[in-house]
Amino acid sequence: MRIGVLGCGVIAYWAHLRVLRRMPGATLAAAADPDPAARASAMCLTGVPVHERAEDLLGRSDIDAVVICAPTQFHAELAVAAADAGKHFYLEKPIATDAAGARRVVDAAAAAGVIGAIGFNRRLHPLYQQARDLLAAGRIGRVRAVQTALCEPLPAETMPGWRRQRASGGGVLLDLASHHLDLLRWFLRDEVETVAASLGSQVTEQEPPNSRSPCGAALRFRASSHSAQASRIT
Repeated sequence: MRIGVLGCGVIAYWAHLRVLRRMPGATLAAAADPDPAARASAMCLTGVPVHERAEDLLGRSDIDAVVICAPTQFHAELAVAAADAGKHFYLEKPIATDAAGARRVVDAAAAAGVIGAIGFNRRLHPLYQQARDLLAAGRIGRVRAVQTALCEPLPAETMPGWRRQRASGGGVLLDLASHHLDLLRWFLRDEVETVAASLGSQVTEQEPPNSRSPCGAALRFRASSHSAQASRIT
């Protein structure tokens, strides 16, 4: 399968581009990024053509699927464009910055008959898979409540500009907690029924590590015995 990469930033440079070069059954065919420095780095690393415009890559007939790892604000737009071009896609989480964008992605993939996957890579980690099996086997008894904490603080000055605002980065609960909320659904084999969330910011909209502002979400699942709370450790 011939793969293209849309977005050549940090996660693409240090993960996707390197992995695709050695993945059995996959050939890294091209990449795209509007930033000249990112294009130069990707081309130096891979030696494949790196386009300035995403539509130039999506218009290539020799691309079967794409990995989308652009900033969050472009996720829905690029995923819909990939589906419309008949390309299967792997989309870095989160799927979009809002529910309407997420629905557009799902509808576009269904209409085009392509496969779309969201980058919740922790589902593939052996330890998480083992934990899920143990939960299903009842090894810790009946699960009634779960508490999960985000322990991935970043100094505000090290964040790229798009991550500092909810409109472009989604905010801390979408950018970071999405992994935790996905794992809860997966671990419990259940779906969320109601959500209550609150957060605050002092320096950026991404809740810096030295802030005392609250940030958290409470979820209740369809199975009445399941509830969960997610919070940011600061």
